[in-house]
Amino acid sequence: MKWRNIGSGRVQLRLLIVIADEIAYLCNAFVKDNVNTDFREMVKLKVKIQLINEGRFIFRGRLL
Repeated sequence: MKWRNIGSGRVQLRLLIVIADEIAYLCNAFVKDNVNTDFREMVKLKVKIQLINEGRFIFRGRLL
């Protein structure tokens, strides 16, 4: 998900979500500074997707 031009600083927020086995995992949120930031965060997300598929993650909060 992304929100463009938020606030007076006109920042762009990104929220990275993975949907696996009908469950949505909120993985990370970041401010997009430049194209390189987007690329780095997508690489990190790929690693997180692998960990979720392997079952190597920790739930924080409560599962409904």
